[in-house]
Amino acid sequence: YDEAVGKVDAAWAMKRCIAGEAAARGFDPRITNSEGATWSSTVGATAFATSGGFAGGYRGSYASFYVEPLCDDNTDPVTPKKRNGYWWTGSRFLAELEDPEAIGREAARRTVATIGSRKVETQECPIIFATDIARSMVRAYGMSDKLGLTSFEPAHHPLWIDGGESARGDHGEAI
Repeated sequence: YDEAVGKVDAAWAMKRCIAGEAAARGFDPRITNSEGATWSSTVGATAFATSGGFAGGYRGSYASFYVEPLCDDNTDPVTPKKRNGYWWTGSRFLAELEDPEAIGREAARRTVATIGSRKVETQECPIIFATDIARSMVRAYGMSDKLGLTSFEPAHHPLWIDGGESARGDHGEAI
């Protein structure tokens, strides 16, 4: 629980949103618009009591910040497209959130990386997932025991691509 999360007011959150969106829009001239930036926080309490005399409880907090820029993809002039990307940060502790400008820049980098993307024919092929995607898939499908993983640290497992070069050289994006 972090008391600071509950003390955030709308003006403070708005400044972070404006800073994150401005960083995204200033990252690359191909970023032409934005779906915006979102600040979210929650503070709550849970209590539990039984007829046997047990009583207990705890408080919790969570805050997150999200930026979603847009870019124009004119790779195919016949069918130009708007492309979007995003990035976010979240934590139970306010001080652990990443800087809004860093979130905006990463969101913009991911958005620009979608320029020129295209559908591929159905096929069997290897896939490299970004660290956050791979980690959530392993957890969601309960695969950590099957893979013999006790840690989700990218440096310890070649399964994770974290800021390194993937086969396509694009800093770990899914291919």
